[in-house]
Amino acid sequence: MRDLGSAGLLMGAVYDGTTTYYLATKSGIYKIADPPTATANPLTQVVSGDFLGIITDGTDIYAVTPDTVYRGSAGSFNKVSGGGTFSGGMALWTRPPTTSPQLLLLGLIRGSGTYSYGYREFILASNQLYTPGSSLLSSIKSGDTYASTLGKHAVNSIICAPAGTRINANGKPVVFAGTVKDGLFSYRDRGGSAQWNGENNSY
Repeated sequence: MRDLGSAGLLMGAVYDGTTTYYLATKSGIYKIADPPTATANPLTQVVSGDFLGIITDGTDIYAVTPDTVYRGSAGSFNKVSGGGTFSGGMALWTRPPTTSPQLLLLGLIRGSGTYSYGYREFILASNQLYTPGSSLLSSIKSGDTYASTLGKHAVNSIICAPAGTRINANGKPVVFAGTVKDGLFSYRDRGGSAQWNGENNSY
């Protein structure tokens, strides 16, 4: 982590094609002057807050605090959703043949309901948040083993296979999730069908 002076510690950075945005602990999101100058502070605060993660699809930027999802572009950020205690783990999900991201997967430290951990799916087209498998557009197939496996574990990191690579038999990409106490889980084909389970062997 890099010290950004009074802004705090650097926890993440994204570039949307025109501007670089920095996420600083306990402080917020900043953008850097373009071009930066040697005589002035190049950082300009865009939005304040206790942000945990930041990611971009190349057009819009998404960031999370412990309880809120923000969406931004051109230096303007808005609260778009909430529900649960987010860890800061974030990943964009794309199902072939589509080439643009469709979902943002968000790791949870605490959610709501019987299985209150795991992750949530943020649908980019509608700014709506769902439990995996509860929407027509989902990273898993309804009825898969999510609720009884990963749904019981706090997730602090999540990674999707790049678009067009490592696709399960059901057409959905392979996803990996790092849990707080119980190691690595993956959503991949096992015994002829894709399911969430602990990752005991190399893929």
